[in-house]
Amino acid sequence: MDDETRDKRRAYIRLAAADAGLEGDAFRDFLKRRTGKTDLDSLTDKELEDLKQWLKPSPAQWGKVRYFCDVMGWEGFDDPAFLAFVERVTKKNNPRFLTRLLIRNLIAALSSWIDTLDHHGRLPPATVAPDARLSPEPK
Repeated sequence: MDDETRDKRRAYIRLAAADAGLEGDAFRDFLKRRTGKTDLDSLTDKELEDLKQWLKPSPAQWGKVRYFCDVMGWEGFDDPAFLAFVERVTKKNNPRFLTRLLIRNLIAALSSWIDTLDHHGRLPPATVAPDARLSPEPK
């Protein structure tokens, strides 16, 4: 892996860890538990990639978000209403910047909001495609 790619991996990992509130000693403890090492510079290319993949949202998480978009009648991950909701909940202006923790928070917020709308009879008409859970993550 070239230096530029390593730098991008390390930056992503630092941002994802900061989103999870892992800084300083907490970050080093997290690294130690996940990799056996206490700083990013000592990780191998494979360890960096594995850690980045572990911090990224899973396909199942993206599927849940896609499902909730469909329930709300949003036109997918580019819908302005969805993007505004993402920014309000996660403080990220694009869903592609979400980490595993942030998407978990987004899923919880969407679920709660949909439950509230349903309880008050204000849920949009169902538009969920049968294969919505298989939809890809945003680009």
